[in-house]
Amino acid sequence: MRRINVTIQRDEIDDCALDSGTSIKQHFSDNNKSASEYGSKPRDGYIDLIATIMRSVDKEDEIIVTEIPRLCRKSEEALELIRLSKTTPLRYIITTDGMKYDLHTPRGRKGFREAVSDAEFESDQTSTRQHRKKNKLAEAGAFHGGQRPYGYEGAKYEQLVDADDNTYKGRLLNPGRVGTVIVEEEAAVRREATNRIIAGEREVDLVRDFNSRGITNCSGGKWRMGGLKAWLMRKRDVAFDKFPGPGTRVHKGKEYPAIWPAIISKEDYELMATAFKIRSSDRRKRDSIQGRQYLLSGILRSGHSGAPMYGRRRKLLDGTFERRYITVPQNGYGEKIAGPKLARKAEPLDEWVTEAVLEAFDTPEVASTLAPPENKQRIKELIERRAKQQLHIQQLLTDYGTGVLSRDDLVIAKQAAQQVLNETDNELAKIQATRTVSTIPAGQTLREFMATASIELRRQVIQLAVDHVIVKPGHPRNAMWREHRYNPDHVEIVWRV
Repeated sequence: MRRINVTIQRDEIDDCALDSGTSIKQHFSDNNKSASEYGSKPRDGYIDLIATIMRSVDKEDEIIVTEIPRLCRKSEEALELIRLSKTTPLRYIITTDGMKYDLHTPRGRKGFREAVSDAEFESDQTSTRQHRKKNKLAEAGAFHGGQRPYGYEGAKYEQLVDADDNTYKGRLLNPGRVGTVIVEEEAAVRREATNRIIAGEREVDLVRDFNSRGITNCSGGKWRMGGLKAWLMRKRDVAFDKFPGPGTRVHKGKEYPAIWPAIISKEDYELMATAFKIRSSDRRKRDSIQGRQYLLSGILRSGHSGAPMYGRRRKLLDGTFERRYITVPQNGYGEKIAGPKLARKAEPLDEWVTEAVLEAFDTPEVASTLAPPENKQRIKELIERRAKQQLHIQQLLTDYGTGVLSRDDLVIAKQAAQQVLNETDNELAKIQATRTVSTIPAGQTLREFMATASIELRRQVIQLAVDHVIVKPGHPRNAMWREHRYNPDHVEIVWRV
């Protein structure tokens, strides 16, 4: 319907220009993009209009709109157009209902400002009414719109075709059913997932299973870890009180009985939420006690598939545990990563990579690049420059809001200021990263420091020089390095320098 409205407005503008004997130079439109301060989408058509006016070499230009709110609903935009009328060929703003504002005259400028002010006031009033309406709808448990909720029927529209064979949405074919009528196939998936989590299965197990079975999310895509849990923890399809019964309408942190039926009971929801909390608590407790245990987790890459390798321990026949790195079995979609699993003992890898890094720091190229002498004056200059650039960007926004800068001037100035800020941040980040090496106590070598430093500090030193480490497949056979059965030819370090 919005496309039809745009076409109608364009026809009205063409008729108005024809009646007044004016030729249309160019049409500009912002379909489904609000001109009010509450609009979240950029108005590309309006921005193009301003740019075209600024480039115009005509003797006199005018803007024709169906009504002023279609052009702008902000006082600062009205002032911007008035300023343009003083430096560009822009003179008239005309509406199709017969209003004509001459921006070269005081009365015309006053009338235009008042028209925009009225549009801004009406926009504020509309926003207030909409908030009141949404609050009332929430209290009544009504569907608020938006993306189709999984498990419930979505909007179905009549498909129309225009003269150019473009398809667009027509009238709604299922009024009263959108977001309120259960889709049984999806509801069954919701109940299955809830019961499996309660039974102790992990989220990754469900993600992998649903994707392998071709069960898609509400957008038709694959399930992801994190996304599936967020969907399961949604209260919309949980019974507000008794089950079966109405679902739960959540609005601004408050819950109301919904007009749609629930898919799962409140008791099942609480059991599922508890299962998630217990599993999360166990994982946090384990991590907080142990901390990082493996030096190269995530830095290692499989030579088979390029998949990252992480530290895991394996129980041996004698009851002891062996520390090693292995490839992760699946990606974020729960899909198994191609290529055979690769595993290597942790100790020889840790020692060999550490030794390689220590030798690299002994070379002048790496040492000068990664560990330059700390320049306190330079750090102070960078911090001060960063603070000034942040204030400068804020001042640019203020100048735009007060009319000192036009939109185009703001874009150009802000881009330049942001580039300087980014360069400053990058240089500061580099200096901060290299301070790991500069914190070595006086009289102590890097090798001595690495021998006694915590695993986190040793990892920081390694990451200064190493981007990642490729572990190639192959058995070490009789190859020995120090006291380990280990073949250095099966490992390749990708350096940052």
